[in-house]
Amino acid sequence: MSKKVIAIAMVVILLVGGGLTAWLVTRTPRRDILRIGNWGHFLCPDLVSEFQAHHRQVTGNRNFRVRVQEFAANQSMYTALRYNRSDHDIMAPSDYMIERLISRNLLQPLDTSRLFFYNLDNYGNRIPVTGGEYGEYERFYWYESNFDNSVPSFFKDQVFAAAPTRTRMVEGETVIDRFAIPYFYGTMGVMYDPTRMVSVGGVSTFADTDAASAWIENNGWASIWEAQNNGIVSFIKQNARDTYGIAQLMLNRTALLNAADDEARMEIIRPLFADTSLQQITNAENLLLTLQGSTVIESNDNALTHFGSGVNTSGQLGLEWNVSAAWAMASNHNVRYHVPTEGTNLWVDSLVIPRRAGNVDAAYAFINFIMNQDNARRNADFVKGTSPIAEVAQNQFNEFSNFTHADFYREEIIFFDAPANNQDFIDWRTNFLYTMFPLESGSNALDRAGIKRYLDRHPGNTDFEREIVLMMTAVMLYIGS
Repeated sequence: MSKKVIAIAMVVILLVGGGLTAWLVTRTPRRDILRIGNWGHFLCPDLVSEFQAHHRQVTGNRNFRVRVQEFAANQSMYTALRYNRSDHDIMAPSDYMIERLISRNLLQPLDTSRLFFYNLDNYGNRIPVTGGEYGEYERFYWYESNFDNSVPSFFKDQVFAAAPTRTRMVEGETVIDRFAIPYFYGTMGVMYDPTRMVSVGGVSTFADTDAASAWIENNGWASIWEAQNNGIVSFIKQNARDTYGIAQLMLNRTALLNAADDEARMEIIRPLFADTSLQQITNAENLLLTLQGSTVIESNDNALTHFGSGVNTSGQLGLEWNVSAAWAMASNHNVRYHVPTEGTNLWVDSLVIPRRAGNVDAAYAFINFIMNQDNARRNADFVKGTSPIAEVAQNQFNEFSNFTHADFYREEIIFFDAPANNQDFIDWRTNFLYTMFPLESGSNALDRAGIKRYLDRHPGNTDFEREIVLMMTAVMLYIGS
C-alpha cells in the first residue's frame, strides 16, 4: 500500500472517530461565552457561577456561560494575545505587562460610561453614581482624598504617570488607567517558616524561632543569599521582573539601608526600577548566578507546595508575593512574611479588555459585577488578597482584626486547627494582617515600594529578547540547585 493511500486512510479514520462530528457541529456563538484569562485561584468560583446565572436572567440568553482559563505567567498572557491572537474578553495581567500590551496595541481603551463605579469629573473627583443593574460602585484608593499621602499618589506617580504617553491605539496622550482597572495589589517579600529554620538536617541553626525571625528581619533580602551559609535552601520565583528587581535592590542595599528614611529610599528605588539598561540587567544577572547550586526556582503559583502544612513540604525561606504567602499561612500557621527595610517591588494586577475581545458587552457586565463592594469583598476573602477598593479593604481589615480562630475557620480563611485564644494564633493573626494589608496594618511597606518596569522597553530590543536571557538564567539556577 502506498504512503499516499495510508495517509488518506488515516485521515478517514480520524474523521470517522470524531473529527467529522466536530467539524459538522456549529461553532458556539461568541455572545454565548465570556472568556476570562486569570491567575490560578484568583477568582471566586461561586461568583463566576452567580454572574453566569444573573447574566442569563438579565439578557435572556439561556446559553450564556463563563469560561475561565488560568495562566501561570504574564508572558503566557502576552503570548496568547499577541502571537496566538486570542479573543479573551477579560484578562488580569500585572502592571508592567499592561504597559507592554498598550504599547503593542493589544488592549481596548475603556469606555468609562459603561463602568458604573468609574465616574470622575474633569478634575479627577469622584461623582457618586447610582444606577444600572448592579447598583452603586465606589472609586479606587488613589482617587480618595483621605488617602492622598499613601496609595493614591503612589499609583498616580509610578503606575499611571509612568506609562507610555502615546500609543498607536489612541490619538494624542493616554495613560494606563484608560485601559486597566486595578483588581488586586500587594508586595514582594521574604516568606519563611522559622520552625523549619531552627534545625536543618539535624544541625542546630538558630537558638529558637525568635532568633530565626530576627535573622530574617536583620538580613532582609540578603537572607536569600546568606541562607546557603546556614545550610538553608532558599526559593526564588520563576518570574524575571520580580527576581531581577530584588537583585537590583541587593546591589544597592548599603545605600538603601543608609538612607535617612523611606522617602529617601524611594529617591533611589524609582530611578533604579526604571533603569532597564543592559548594564543594570547584567549586574543583576551576575548576582543571581551566585545563588547557583543553593537555590530552588519555584513556579509562580507553587507556594503551598513548599510552605504548606503537608508532610512533604519543606520550605524554609523564599522570595514570595504577599498574596501567595497569605495562602501558605492559611495552611501552615508557622509561616511568616517580611518586607525588608531596603524596599520592595509592588505588583498591581488589573482587569483589561483585549483588543480582539469577542464579547465586550459581557466583559463590561462582569467587571461591574465583580467590582461591586459585596462581591469584591467575597472575592478578596477567597483570593486572600488586598482589594484596591478602599472601603472593601478597610472593612475586611477591621473585621479580621477582631476575628477569633473560630471566625477565620468558619469563613474558610484558614484551614488549620488552633485554640481561639492561643498566643500562637494571636501572633499568626498579627502577621497575617501585616501580610494581607500593607496599608491598613500600618506596616509602611508601601512607603518603600517601587514598580519594576518591564524589561524589553529600551530601543532596539525585540519582544522577549531580554526576557529570554533572563529566563535562561533561571534555568541555569534550576539546573544547579
